[in-house]
Amino acid sequence: MNLSKKDIAASTMYSEVIDAAIPGLEDRISQIIKFTKDLLEEILRDLVYKFELSQTTKIKLYISIGGYDEQ
Repeated sequence: MNLSKKDIAASTMYSEVIDAAIPGLEDRISQIIKFTKDLLEEILRDLVYKFELSQTTKIKLYISIGGYDEQ
């Protein structure tokens, strides 16, 4: 996606206006996204163990949500 200088300036200005209107909004949204991702990973982990999925299926599921750790 190619953004023009005008698009970038408008986006930056919009972000600054929102941040000025609602201080800390960007940080709060980031926290909500991280919490949601962590919650989904925990739910997935519980489902994987509850249904005793194969290792290959576990890997595919973990990769599909963007994280894989061998547990």
